[in-house]
This record gives sequence, structure tokens and C-alpha cells, in this order.
Amino acid sequence: MGAIEPPREEDGEHSFRTGTETGALFLASMAEHIDAGLPMLKSWRDRSITEPPLTGTMATRAAQFLWLAENERHEALDEAPAIRRVPISLIIAKAQLGRKHVRYLMHFDAEEREYRPLGGQRLRIDNSMKAAAIRELEAHLPAFRFDPDTDKLFKLERTVVTAVPADRGVVTAHEIHFWEFQSTRTRLSLSPSVRWATGEQLLKTGALEHGYTPVVQGLRYLAGRIPGGLDGLRVGVRLSR
Repeated sequence: MGAIEPPREEDGEHSFRTGTETGALFLASMAEHIDAGLPMLKSWRDRSITEPPLTGTMATRAAQFLWLAENERHEALDEAPAIRRVPISLIIAKAQLGRKHVRYLMHFDAEEREYRPLGGQRLRIDNSMKAAAIRELEAHLPAFRFDPDTDKLFKLERTVVTAVPADRGVVTAHEIHFWEFQSTRTRLSLSPSVRWATGEQLLKTGALEHGYTPVVQGLRYLAGRIPGGLDGLRVGVRLSR
């Protein structure tokens, strides 16, 4: 934890010492905690993380301490090695609604507290990233079952966004696979958490004080790779409202 200096070899033996008074006091406190059978960090089962400023109780939660330390590491290194890798499939569903409006499908992600394209993490039951995308489509569109005769998913781009999410609190590489949804359907039923949004809303949602969430960062990358941005994508489905 940085309290001890790198070992030195003296008379054939390695010696350790603290470089600062604070380091020595930290080790002394740790020893007293061990002798008393008390944990220095508490609530190891609690994964909740809070943005600073923190109360004393918050600061001694294990998950909170881990998140703070990993944020420091992420900011200190140009390319901090990721501890976790999360594969994500996101579907870009661009629709013509009636004669005038062009919109994109979005759903509300309660964990990230943002609207985002349909999609999510690949699960163990998914045998491919495309299978994950199909499962997510069926989960968010009531009565929808993917039919290869009418529905198509085309691979758009893949990007990796590294961040320290609050759900685990460690540097995580979000491997985002984008899919373009094409269908000859004329009607789609939406679940309560799903809505239609403009391309501008899609790229602005998820804005945080310290930047954009990984999904929105990925979306902005995708928009930069397509001539004309998201508006440059072809209409995937034409609905009669």
C-alpha cells in the first residue's frame, strides 16, 4: 500500500523500513487492528460506492476504498491495465416513424442511470456477441422474437473503452460491439423502459460531471467513424407508428 520502501539488501539480508512517519503510523495501526481482531476496512459484502465528499463511515468501506484507489491508478497511468474485461453488444436501431420522424431506440439502464441503445453484457448463455444482441432485443421488445427472414443484425464497429465503473470499482475494459438492426417489420411494441430518441439525445445522454459513461463514449466513437455521424446510417426499420 506504499507504506514500506522497496527492500534493501544489507549483509546478505533484505531489510524493510517505512519512508515516512505516516507510513510507520499506518503499519502500527494495522498491527493494533490485527491484535484486536478488528478490520481496518469494513463492509466487504457491500458493493455500494459514493461520489466524494465522503463521511468517515463511507471512507472505510472496502468497496469505496478500492474504487478510490483504482481511480487514482487509472488517472496516473496513460494505459492502466484493466482488471476486468466486459464484452457488450449494443444495437443501433434507426427507424422512420410515419413520414417525417427518424428516431433511435433507447432503454433506461437503472444501474448506470442513463438512457442507452438496446443491448448489454454478453452472458454465459450467449454463444456469440450476436446471440447476446438478439437476446437483448427480445428482452426489451414485448412479443418480439428474432426472425432471420425479417430481421437482420449487421456488425458495425468494435471499440474498447476503459473506465472505473461503480458496480465493481476497478479499472475495466468495456469491449463494445455495435450492431445495426434492419427489419421489414412495420410495428414494434416497446416495454415501459424503452423509448424513441433523436441522434442528438443519444449522444448527449449519460453526461456526468467527470465525463461520459463507457457506453456513451463508445457511441461517440462510433459516430466519429461513420460519415455524417449517426445520421449517416441507413434507416433500419420503417414503422407505421
